[in-house]
Amino acid sequence: MTQQPKILHTRDDVEQTIDVTVYDEYGEPMTKQIACERPLTVYLNWKEIVTLMTLGARADMLVLGYLKNQVYRRC
Repeated sequence: MTQQPKILHTRDDVEQTIDVTVYDEYGEPMTKQIACERPLTVYLNWKEIVTLMTLGARADMLVLGYLKNQVYRRC
């Protein structure tokens, strides 16, 4: 009997944008939203493999795509 791999998920409900205060050409402050990338460290068998930058949406698909790309490159 083979053991199924265990996938540990992190928070995938992070905000994709943050509010920042900017100033227009007249010096008036405004609040705008900008994209916010965050680091996502991938571990395999408790060993750090890579740290990717992500907006947070579909982080699982980002990791699977990265791993698939690495396997394909080695074949």
